[in-house]
Amino acid sequence: MQSLSIKIPNVSESLETKLEALIMGGAFWPDQPLVSERKLAEEFNVSRTSLRSALANLCDSGLLHLMKRHHVTNVMADLLGPGLQDIAKNEPKHILNYWTILFHETVLLARKKARNSDKVQIQKHARELKKCIVGGLKNEAVETFEHLTRAVFNSCYNFFLSQTHHALFTVSFPLFKNGVAKLCEVAADDVRILKQIDGISELEFDIDIWRAALKHGFALESEEFSALKVNGVTADKIIEATLRHAVAFESVYELRMISEKHAASEGAANATSDQKKELETHLEEMTVLADLASSEYSRLDTELHRRIALSSQNPVFEVIDAALSPIFSQTTNQWLARHLELRRDQSAIHLQHTQIVEAILASDAKDAREHMEEHLAYVLRNLRFMREQDHLHEIATARRLLS
Repeated sequence: MQSLSIKIPNVSESLETKLEALIMGGAFWPDQPLVSERKLAEEFNVSRTSLRSALANLCDSGLLHLMKRHHVTNVMADLLGPGLQDIAKNEPKHILNYWTILFHETVLLARKKARNSDKVQIQKHARELKKCIVGGLKNEAVETFEHLTRAVFNSCYNFFLSQTHHALFTVSFPLFKNGVAKLCEVAADDVRILKQIDGISELEFDIDIWRAALKHGFALESEEFSALKVNGVTADKIIEATLRHAVAFESVYELRMISEKHAASEGAANATSDQKKELETHLEEMTVLADLASSEYSRLDTELHRRIALSSQNPVFEVIDAALSPIFSQTTNQWLARHLELRRDQSAIHLQHTQIVEAILASDAKDAREHMEEHLAYVLRNLRFMREQDHLHEIATARRLLS
């Protein structure tokens, strides 16, 4: 006999779910503590005992850690830390190149997702940054620049985007500090900088101008880098939390789309002849398995994206892909199995992979970027459709059993 298995959560479990949803929605930054336990208990109208139980469970899961106060774990710094540390020391230009791409795409996303209150904060910090630069206030400009960039990332409500920005900014702070300080000198002779700050206040951003403006700081050969603090969060825990919250699931694919479409574009421009041969051979192997087991095709899918990240010649893409591949791999495997069940074949997916690889082999950066974007948009649309179908199935089952 079919039955509905519904667990009624207690107060502590309900609060844990609410806090986890807020964390995975990007509500908190790692370097800013949560409010006091008393304030939290008042805001959520729960006892301190229930609150402490919920906080303890979130600490066990790796999403929070306790210093003097509770902080959200710098998850992306934990996952990206060692790789970014080496890049910042040895090839800092790659950090700058990736960050300008990330920020540009975040500005575009903010146009769609920002609320009026978010736009007010962005405009406020843009005005403050402009005053600092015109007045030559270098130290204040660095702080205000960080406030402005945070306001833009906040407006996207994306845990993975915000945390990736924070990880990049933290590991490269000496370089960003010098780069932003140089703006105070450069802006006197280059009015485009001030115009671009005005542009950010209207959610517009020119990659080339900002990369050129900041690169002076990133050209320094010797800087002291402080190690990122690692709190031991595991990919498994992040996968579990991501799969529990639709907003987080969408967030990780927003970051994936940003990284991988640009990795494909740069791969088309920079892949070596050996890398192109390897991609071609890999595609042939995928072609053989395209109509067979979804789990094996999923493994090759994950490997294809890794090879594309490598071909970009920007190690940041590789570090991002390696950090997130466990999440991508598990979700892709589940999705391909469901996709095969619903669509009956994988021909659409394999055609998309073929178009991406062929564009890279032809050194067509524009087509490579567009095909990768189309591919990931297709996956995301289908993931949403499947989630909706699962939800409707649950409702239909409940209607049948309870009426």
